[in-house]
Amino acid sequence: MGFVDAVKTVYTNYVNLQGRSGRAEFWWYFLFYLVVGTILYLINDFLYFIFVLGSFLPSLGVTVRRLHDTGHTGWLVLLLIIPLVNIIAFFVLLFISYIKPSAGPNQYGPPAEGGGAMPMGDDSTTV
Repeated sequence: MGFVDAVKTVYTNYVNLQGRSGRAEFWWYFLFYLVVGTILYLINDFLYFIFVLGSFLPSLGVTVRRLHDTGHTGWLVLLLIIPLVNIIAFFVLLFISYIKPSAGPNQYGPPAEGGGAMPMGDDSTTV
């Protein structure tokens, strides 16, 4: 998944907290968020505020789906609202987002497109 596809997918799939999101989708969106957020902050605080407000649900959605891809519950995101714990939780969640996805389907669904490839079996030998 490329940069533009990842950003489009995140913003069109922003209310979906189910399923899985691959590493490429998450990290391309993360890069987009950092770059655009930094540029808007340098230009105007109000534009930055609007961007952050408009990107809250897409960011939440892609983070929860990425946690699902690694086999973790999306409820871990709630650790970010606890004062002082949120600093450590941010880096833990960032690390979890970096690790490889669980192979094959897990309790959150089939592997994300473009990531977490499931080994293919030869169906012609089954009777």
